Amino acid sequence: MTGTSERIERGADRPPITTLTELFTRAQDSVPALTLEVIDLIHDRVAEYGSTTVTQQIGHTEGQLRDMVTGLACGRGPDERELQAARDLGRQRALDRVPLHALISAFQVGFQRLWAHLQELARESGRQELQLDLLAGVDGVWSWMQAITAAASQAHSEATVALEAVDIRSTHRFVQALSQGDVERDVAERAAVSLGYDLAGQFQVVCWSVGGWSESQLQRWHERDGVPRPATQHLQVAGVGQTMVAVLQGADPAKLVTRVHRVDPAARVGVGLSRPGVPGAVDSYRDAVLCLAHADPRRPVVAFEQWWLPVSLSEQAPRLRQVLEPGLRAAVDNPHLLQTVTAFADAGSSLSATASALHVHVNTVRYRLDRWRTLTGWDPTTWDGLCRTLLVDWTRDG
Repeated sequence: MTGTSERIERGADRPPITTLTELFTRAQDSVPALTLEVIDLIHDRVAEYGSTTVTQQIGHTEGQLRDMVTGLACGRGPDERELQAARDLGRQRALDRVPLHALISAFQVGFQRLWAHLQELARESGRQELQLDLLAGVDGVWSWMQAITAAASQAHSEATVALEAVDIRSTHRFVQALSQGDVERDVAERAAVSLGYDLAGQFQVVCWSVGGWSESQLQRWHERDGVPRPATQHLQVAGVGQTMVAVLQGADPAKLVTRVHRVDPAARVGVGLSRPGVPGAVDSYRDAVLCLAHADPRRPVVAFEQWWLPVSLSEQAPRLRQVLEPGLRAAVDNPHLLQTVTAFADAGSSLSATASALHVHVNTVRYRLDRWRTLTGWDPTTWDGLCRTLLVDWTRDG
């Protein structure tokens, strides 16, 4: 950041400041350079403001600083024109998707830097009485800041409510179009653009069941859903029947799952694969829905990236039932044998690790694997036998 000492002209040939009127006049002369410094500070300190360009900010920032100096010089608060300018800015920043807290922070950065500059000018004058006169007007500075930020905040909030209503409708259209596949691709693309997604970017869908959620849980979710996110992240959520569907771009699905489980620790969640473009979003939606259908108390979070094979093959369960019949029949009376084989798979085919996971002796694990082989004809130490057994584990409840 370029410092004020480099941007704001100083020189021994300038006449000394002797009155507050002269101080404010000198401050007006400094506003263009001060504006650029304030914009640098905002971008350094308020990350969410990165979505607006310097060109957009110069006019607004310079106008706000100039108006405030004029108001302080006249000993008045903001007039209607100045308040309307703040409202217009608040509304525009809402449209830019800049969060309210970032807007307020940006105002504070600008006003605080202006006040610091006024103090610098007063100190440079060498006149203690001038410094005291300036300090006597500090209440006017904070009153000005409060009036301007209040006007901007109200307009921002009103615009945000309107935007959220539009977003809700667009999100429902987007999710509905994803559920229809390529048939509604054009609708999905238009909705994605309106929601701020990058059509060429990666899309990832996460869904979870809210059928058992109470009103208080739903309220807690909606409160958490309002948490500010960086401008590089997009996450929209829509309710579809008893399922919530989130479409992510640039956001971490693990953090979303954590948020869901803070509301409902027992929630079942399906996580689709991150895929490119709207066609990828369609596939990710299908991934997530399939994964959710296979989530259960033993495995509440099912991610397609990890469970793609059993999830994909389970769609063919009715056609595969005859192939899987020996295992399905054996599992009815011997669920502990099926549990041992699945634990054996999770343990990387290690007998000792399986025994540790199940809290049994290694010989018990060896016996159960042999018993499963006897009952089904499938050897769980081979790919074919293990694959058939895992499919039984995934399809027997369906």
